Amino acid sequence: MRQVVMILFMGFALTFGAYLNSEKARPLYWKILAVVFIAISAVFTLTPPLAGTFADARFVSSIEDKKVIDISLVFEESSLNLNESRNAYYGKAYYPHHIFEKEKEIIKYDVKIEKDLKERLVFDKELVVKAFYIPEASLYKIVDLVAIEPLFIYPYVPALMQRIRNLNFHVPMAWVAVIAFATSMIFSIYYLRKKDPLYDIKAQSASFLGLIFAIMATVTGMIWAKFNWGSFWNNDPRQVTILIQMIIYFAYFALRASVDEDTKKARLSAVYSIFAFVSVPFLIFIIPRLFASLHPGAKDDGTTGPVVDPQSGMLDSALALSFYVAISAFIIIFFWLLSLNVRYRILQRKMETLNA
Repeated sequence: MRQVVMILFMGFALTFGAYLNSEKARPLYWKILAVVFIAISAVFTLTPPLAGTFADARFVSSIEDKKVIDISLVFEESSLNLNESRNAYYGKAYYPHHIFEKEKEIIKYDVKIEKDLKERLVFDKELVVKAFYIPEASLYKIVDLVAIEPLFIYPYVPALMQRIRNLNFHVPMAWVAVIAFATSMIFSIYYLRKKDPLYDIKAQSASFLGLIFAIMATVTGMIWAKFNWGSFWNNDPRQVTILIQMIIYFAYFALRASVDEDTKKARLSAVYSIFAFVSVPFLIFIIPRLFASLHPGAKDDGTTGPVVDPQSGMLDSALALSFYVAISAFIIIFFWLLSLNVRYRILQRKMETLNA
């Protein structure tokens, strides 16, 4: 199910981004729709609260100076009973299911709510609350209300915390770099077939943007590595292979700079771009999975990574859906930038021709 939704989102973004000629300015309606989609992606990425499960609360209760966490739950009003002596309500709550998860048996947990907090709660709807686990009583004490039926809730991952949002920046940038390099290869093939200089401009622009997105993916990955693994650079297989990939495409521009004659430059660049892309699936998708790595989806991880692995439970449903929106938004951004870059290079060549 998750894979189908991802394909639908990416298919929409690729169609929406590429159906207009890149050498022409985008119409106003296209720009409005693109901005709306990008804004939705930003909201879905930056605003959802983080919330754990009842199991997370039990785990955190054993950590000194970190007893209270945000958890997601649904209260059953019918189960609440007032304990006058303790001035608190006791009842049942359960962890809600999410959209990509199969139906599971609902497990109910004992909860305690202070009398003054009870009036602020909403029952039979998903909430995010601050709570902690009391082992000796085998119940969860609710101490504050954080959100009522938020549109998205991100999972509580102790090793990541708020850094989990970086998934919606780092991974889409890397994927869009692959799409950009593939686009460059396609335009290079068109150039060799039709000898139209416009295709050379498009191939050059796509390679340039691919490098930009690869650099941004590397930088966001290094920031993530610093706070998760202790240093910006760990010689991790994925870090090394994307560095090699960038060097290959830097060489593409070095080749272009070394040739003066336009037709020869375009022909050599097109051939180089085609062969350069042959390395992309190996360096980005295959080789990193053949070695032990700190990244998910490595040799000893047992999965292909949380984003693409078909196993259930690999990626929280809310995070998965927001990721699909984010990757679609970055694809749209790429095609918008491609249009701007192609038109800029066309004007640049016209100016060079006039000044020649």
